[in-house]
Amino acid sequence: MIYSSLIDKIEDTLEKIGSIKQIIVGPSELIEKYPCVVFYPDSFDNDFASTADNFKIYRFKMFIIVGSAQKSREDLFGTILPKAVDDVIAQFDEDWDAGNIEGHRAWALLNSGVWGFSKTDKGIEAWAEMNVIIRLQTTN
Repeated sequence: MIYSSLIDKIEDTLEKIGSIKQIIVGPSELIEKYPCVVFYPDSFDNDFASTADNFKIYRFKMFIIVGSAQKSREDLFGTILPKAVDDVIAQFDEDWDAGNIEGHRAWALLNSGVWGFSKTDKGIEAWAEMNVIIRLQTTN
């Protein structure tokens, strides 16, 4: 049940961010409110730490999406999207301080991916890809 617990914890963290107006778990084009965060599991690794401990590494893709028919690309990339990204990073820094998840010591790390934009029927959407890496220490 680790994936379910991690998804719940990520959602709990995102729900604390006042600037995020919609959270979607799983790939979706049904964005109704901006800024929006879309996230879903990406990959899983398991590493030996010692003869008794393992490190399980869960990776999630996260996209922070902002949009506006009234704003320019410069506004979206210069102020609106960076603020949303900074808000997400700050909340993860606060919430994921090597606590425990299902009895396992947990660490989270956010890395940036590609930033881009697209034109939709709603106007311009700018997005930033984030890679969420969660490392759990498990004991055999």
